[in-house]
Amino acid sequence: MPYYLGKFVAQRRDSNHKEIVDYARIHGYEVIETHSVGNGAPDAIMFETSPPWRVWLLEIKTLKGKLTPAEILFHKTWRAKPINIVRTTEDLEKLWQK
Repeated sequence: MPYYLGKFVAQRRDSNHKEIVDYARIHGYEVIETHSVGNGAPDAIMFETSPPWRVWLLEIKTLKGKLTPAEILFHKTWRAKPINIVRTTEDLEKLWQK
């Protein structure tokens, strides 16, 4: 487990992570997996490869998964794009329709 600023940080992938990332890629979106960053950072960055070039930060959680204290802090202090909690492929579809 990586060591950062005097603390060990989790870098786990949720059990549905691969399914959600694969679904986005199959539908033509690029995905950069960032779950290994740890310290509450989002699990993935998803973006369109053609106009309008939208970008989403994704926190992938299982249906009953909860944010860790580090994730809560990151979400509260992050000032750029909103972080979207995604639990199912249907959640991705909803993001794409916005």
